[in-house]
Amino acid sequence: MNSDYQSLVEELERIMNHSKASSNSPGPNLVGEMIAPGKGRGFFQMPPFVEATALGPNPALKKLGYGSWDRLLIVHVDDIGLSQSNVEGLADLNEVGIISSASIMMPTAWSSMAMAYARAHPDADLGLHMTVTSEWEGDRWGALSTVDPSSGLLDPDGYLWQHGDDLIARAKGKAIHKEMEAQAKAAMEQGMVPTHFDSHQFVVLQGYIMDYIEVCLAHHLPPIFIRRDKAGFEAIGGIDPGFISMAVLMVKTFELFKIPLLDNMYMMPLENPDTRLEDTQAILKQITPGITLFICHCTKPSPELPAITTDSLGRFADYRTWMNEDMRKFLKAEGIHTIGWGALKNIMSK
Repeated sequence: MNSDYQSLVEELERIMNHSKASSNSPGPNLVGEMIAPGKGRGFFQMPPFVEATALGPNPALKKLGYGSWDRLLIVHVDDIGLSQSNVEGLADLNEVGIISSASIMMPTAWSSMAMAYARAHPDADLGLHMTVTSEWEGDRWGALSTVDPSSGLLDPDGYLWQHGDDLIARAKGKAIHKEMEAQAKAAMEQGMVPTHFDSHQFVVLQGYIMDYIEVCLAHHLPPIFIRRDKAGFEAIGGIDPGFISMAVLMVKTFELFKIPLLDNMYMMPLENPDTRLEDTQAILKQITPGITLFICHCTKPSPELPAITTDSLGRFADYRTWMNEDMRKFLKAEGIHTIGWGALKNIMSK
């Protein structure tokens, strides 16, 4: 990590430690109740797009060559490597060219196929989906960094914990940090050049945000972090009030060090597959000026995925939606510009 990023990490840790001392919460959760749809608003339930008017326009817009009024969208596909069909689906989607980013799960059974695709398509905007949980019954996986149960990463069967709360309650020391670095190392040794790191089920953003930020900056990659003012963070729901002031200070500190940030993000729920195209367009009509991350779970239809997860129909519907030329026409008509994470990586420190 270069000296500027080390100074940034030290300043962020100072802000966080001060906030911890004045809060009753055991640690910062800046993403709300994102892995529990229906139990809170988070980025599933709330009207998703808020303008942080107190902060002014996102400075990344100008660096990317856009105006303060422009709406930029990262169309991002999660969970690549979960199954053969979603790696095949990624190939189809990139050929059509409406999606703009995706991320690969390194501990899963089909990660090798995903790595082969990444090597063969170096221009594809691909990152790592930092995976520290293994939530399904029909398909489980372990850690890359250890098989030692004393790390706290593994359940009694030797797999990563199914639920983030179980992991957060048990992981020891820097075990999560080491696991993220192990996943990054494995990908790069297989020839991948990632554009970003994100988080499966948002777990590392809920319990290990400084470890996540450190790993991103060590690899000169932009972290997932939204630039909101106090009212914007309050609107998310599920964030400890004691950490909202901290989050605002972190936004200002990131921008002082010229780290590009998102303005909004939204994960498409996996319910209602029959109306997916219309629902997706209705949501995207609402996006405000700035940079929005839109997360979906496109998987090419096959008999494979229903054996893994009960939400396979929603994932198949995402695939059909983003393979549909009507989405390209819709984005053009709305004046929405698609970018990848690589664009943000390229303007870091500029």
